[in-house]
Amino acid sequence: MSGSTVLIVDDEQTLARSAKAFLADHGYEAEVAASGEKALELLESLQPDVVFADVRLPGMSGIDLLKRIREFDPVLPVIMLTAYGSIEGAVEAVKLGAFDYVKKPVDLEELKLLADRARENRLLKQELSYYALRAWWESHPPCMRCSSARARSPRWRTRRRCCSPAKRAPGRVSSPTPSTRQAPAP
Repeated sequence: MSGSTVLIVDDEQTLARSAKAFLADHGYEAEVAASGEKALELLESLQPDVVFADVRLPGMSGIDLLKRIREFDPVLPVIMLTAYGSIEGAVEAVKLGAFDYVKKPVDLEELKLLADRARENRLLKQELSYYALRAWWESHPPCMRCSSARARSPRWRTRRRCCSPAKRAPGRVSSPTPSTRQAPAP
């Protein structure tokens, strides 16, 4: 499990430190942030595989942090922790993309299992994304692969060299290439 990183965002230092030590003992690299703002600073440099975030944080709330994390990385699993759990809060967090919603006090073994499950889920999503992109790439002709708007325009596409007449769709008209132009009659 080497290389798996967890970011724990909680202002309760006792819980955060014990979770960090427990996860480190089980092969995770763990880092602690005491506020949402500090978590956002660490997010880019740390690039965690899983985030545990308390719902009630000083300054930015855990729900606001979840929204900002979704902007940064839409598939990063975020597990929300709260001592003040409610059905409405859990529904809101899950609707915003939380991987899970757990009520404190949390068993450290449960945290590890959640981290394992979230990490595995993320890896599966990445693999699925890779195969979907690969299938798209293999099913489209080379002229469709270019991502620029100019290359996707029908006028420019007909003049691209990757679209030889043999590869072009039947009936597509293209401008003559230098090799097919006829010299003017004398």
